Amino acid sequence: MPDPFFKFICTECGHRDTPCRHWREMEEEKRWKFVEAALCELNTKEKHELRDLEGLSRKIHQVEDEQNTLSTKLDQILDRLTPKLQKGSVNLMPKTIAVGGTSLATLALVDTTGAPMVIDATYTVQYSASNPASVSVGTVNPDGSAVITGVAADPGNTIGATVTRPDGVVIILTSDTLVITTVTPPAQVLAGGAVVLT
Repeated sequence: MPDPFFKFICTECGHRDTPCRHWREMEEEKRWKFVEAALCELNTKEKHELRDLEGLSRKIHQVEDEQNTLSTKLDQILDRLTPKLQKGSVNLMPKTIAVGGTSLATLALVDTTGAPMVIDATYTVQYSASNPASVSVGTVNPDGSAVITGVAADPGNTIGATVTRPDGVVIILTSDTLVITTVTPPAQVLAGGAVVLT
């Protein structure tokens, strides 16, 4: 039995105790408008959240870029603070040899702080001579030393060297002079003999 206190009002059918077709269509339209408004609100929230996420992503990338920049600057600072080979000289011992004899070439090296330093296999050492024909350079050791052999007499062969640092910088070392003398044959000594009388 219809509720006497509840009436359905339709602009076309007037007051009714039961809902008419027009009233149902109007209520359906209200429901769809409500759903549409709710979806629009959700869509707006999602757009705001997406913008927030995009902004957060940009900030993260910005922080990462700043960290990379700081890391690069820190590496540059550490690189400047790390002592590096700055200069040096070649030392020959002995400085005078005979042909066929040997002299040991060692390197006296100084870093950027003025302290002595020893190199390793990460450095490349290249020896040179003012007269390459009078000497032979042996295999260079990790510390840069090498054996120099006299091949021909030379009154003053300038032995120099360059050292290439791991960063590619080439350091030219002060040279030393090697004197190579001719081998003097031993004096002949009369070991024995006979006297012949005629």
